[in-house]
Amino acid sequence: MVEGSAAERLQVDIVIIGGGVAGLWLLNRLGSKNYNTILLECGELGCEQTIKSQGIIHGGVKYALDGTYGKAADSIAKMPSRWRKCIEGKGEIDLKAIKILSEHQYLWSTHKLPSYLADFFANKIFRGRVEPVPSIEYPTVFQSPNFKGSLYRLNEIVLDVASVISELVKPHNNRIYKVDWRKNARMEVDKNGEILHIKLKSSSKPVVCLRAQRYVFAAGIGNESLLHEMSKKGPTMQRRPLHMVWVKHRYNADLFAHCVGASSKPRVTITSYRLQDGSIVWYLGGDIAESGVKRDTSAQIQAAKKELQTILPWVTLQGAQWYTLNIERAEPAQRFRKRPDTAFAKAVKNSIVAWPTKMALSPILADEIIQLLNKAKIEPLHPEFFMLEGFYPPNAAKPVWEDIP
Repeated sequence: MVEGSAAERLQVDIVIIGGGVAGLWLLNRLGSKNYNTILLECGELGCEQTIKSQGIIHGGVKYALDGTYGKAADSIAKMPSRWRKCIEGKGEIDLKAIKILSEHQYLWSTHKLPSYLADFFANKIFRGRVEPVPSIEYPTVFQSPNFKGSLYRLNEIVLDVASVISELVKPHNNRIYKVDWRKNARMEVDKNGEILHIKLKSSSKPVVCLRAQRYVFAAGIGNESLLHEMSKKGPTMQRRPLHMVWVKHRYNADLFAHCVGASSKPRVTITSYRLQDGSIVWYLGGDIAESGVKRDTSAQIQAAKKELQTILPWVTLQGAQWYTLNIERAEPAQRFRKRPDTAFAKAVKNSIVAWPTKMALSPILADEIIQLLNKAKIEPLHPEFFMLEGFYPPNAAKPVWEDIP
C-alpha cells in the first residue's frame, strides 16, 4: 500500500533488530504464533557473540562451583532438556538437523575434587545432571595413566553453532534482511520516544517506511548504539570482555570439559572442532579468557600454553598454531557489574530491549518477550506477507578457524 508519493508504507506485527541466536530463536517462536515478523541484521547472521560462543548448553553446574546453588544456576537448569527436545523434533522449534559436537561437557580437577564440592554434586538437586565417570568410560584425553584427578560427566550438550544458525534461518529466510544503519536504514522517533517507523532505502527501490506494533532490540552489543542514536531512555548495557584462545593441532583427541581449581570459576573451559584438513581446534574459555583481557596477544598465548601444560601435562601439542579472539559480551547493566542471573527483556514505549546473556538462555528470552507482548495485548493483526524489494538476506557467520590455512 502506498500513501503519498514520498515513501511506501509497510505494516508488520513485529520487527526484530539483530540476527544472533536470540533474534533468530524469537523469529521462529513468533512465526509459530502467526505474528508477521521481519528481522533486520546489519552484518552476518550470528557474527558477534553467537558464532564466538563455545556452543555449550549449560545446565548450571559452572555457576555452583562455590558450593552454593543460586538463581543463575536455577534459571539455566532446564535448558539442556529444553534444547534436547528441539533437537529431537519435539520442542517449540525443530532443530533435528543441527550438529551435536558432544553429548556431554565434562568437568575435571587436576587432583581429587574438594570434598565440599564432591558432596555438593552428590546432592539430589544435581541428580541426573552430574555423575562421576568410571575410568573405563574416560574420554581419550583422560585415558593417560598420568591423569590422577577427578572426572565428572555433565548433562550439557555441545552444539556446532554454525549449524544452529543455519537451522534457525531455514524456515524464515525470506523474512530476514541485511540493512546498513549508517547508509540505508534509520529509525524515526516521535517526541514521546515512540518509534514511528524504520525508514529503509535501497539503490533500486523507493524509500520504504516499515512500521510495526513492536520493535524488539536483540542486537547484543549493537543495542547500545541503537538506543543512543534514538536518544531513548531505557535499560543501560554493560560489557563483559573476554580474550579467548584457540589452538589448531594434530593431537588426535577431542576435549569438551571444564577444568576446576580453587576458584568458583573454571580455570579453563575447552570445546573442540574438527577441520576438513584433519586437524583439531581446541577453543579455550573460562578464567583464562576473563583474566586474559589484561594481556596482549603474545602474553595471552604464553599464558594459555602454560595453563594447558599445568592441567594436561601429558598432552603434547608440538607444532600447534595458536591464536586469540577478543569478544565483548553484552548484558543489562548490573549493580557492581555482577553477572546477570538470567535472560533480560524490558518494554520501553513501543519497543522491547533484550539480552539473552548466554546462548543457552535464548528460549527463556523468547518466553519473556512473548509475555511482554501478551501483557500489552499485542496480537497478530497484519497477516499479509510481503518481500522487502531491494534488500537481501545476510550471509551466515562462520567460525574464524575455518579461514585459517
